[in-house]
Amino acid sequence: MTGPLLTFDIPTLLAGCMLLLSLVMVSRMRLKSLIGVFRYQSALLAVYAALLAFSDAEPELLAAALLIALVKVVLIPTVLLRMAKKNNVSERLDSYLRPTMSTAVGVVAILLAFAAAHVTFASFATSAGLVIIACVFAL
Repeated sequence: MTGPLLTFDIPTLLAGCMLLLSLVMVSRMRLKSLIGVFRYQSALLAVYAALLAFSDAEPELLAAALLIALVKVVLIPTVLLRMAKKNNVSERLDSYLRPTMSTAVGVVAILLAFAAAHVTFASFATSAGLVIIACVFAL
């Protein structure tokens, strides 16, 4: 049971979590909160790459996972927060839509992405593949 669990269930779960965090990012109205969610999403991406590296025995993917963790989880958020503080950027972000409406628009975009993925890749995609392809379309 270890093989199918590593190659199907966990990657699909990680892709779903990344998609959910994308919806959370859309609804954030504070800069620190938005950057924090970006860190979580980047950490999930690093875990996903590391999982694929171990399951496929690809050392290049492990190097990519480490780079993702270093750059997207540590370096970019730190630099963004430092620059925002240095330039006196407002903590509150402006938006044309309220957070609830932004989330609703995000959900509609995800549903459209799933529909596009299903139509485009229906002949060879599994349900896990559709989740990942829809994530790519939505993001």
